[in-house]
Amino acid sequence: MSRSDEAALLATRPDFPTLTKGVHLISHSLGAVPRQARTYVNQFMDEWENESINAWGQWLPAVRNLGDLVGSVLGVDSGTVAILPNVSTVQSFSSAPALCTMRSASSIARTRSERS
Repeated sequence: MSRSDEAALLATRPDFPTLTKGVHLISHSLGAVPRQARTYVNQFMDEWENESINAWGQWLPAVRNLGDLVGSVLGVDSGTVAILPNVSTVQSFSSAPALCTMRSASSIARTRSERS
């Protein structure tokens, strides 16, 4: 990291008020709350309250754009990164093909034994 990159990163430190009280070194947590987060939460609540289900027309493209931003950091094609709400959801998607394969194998074994 160059000195100018480091300086730019350190310049954002005041945007995270809790960092004046300590350092966040935990990778499994939400981390330090950005000062701007409350504004974004209020904006979300206003959209939810005023637009109800129609707000998804704004939210889904925003989720896709975030995935594309993460993808650009990872160096992958646009549309190839999916943003999911939590690790449990990711695990359920990643284990589903294995469960289907297990079910298929079980069905094949049962079918073969029934023929005998």
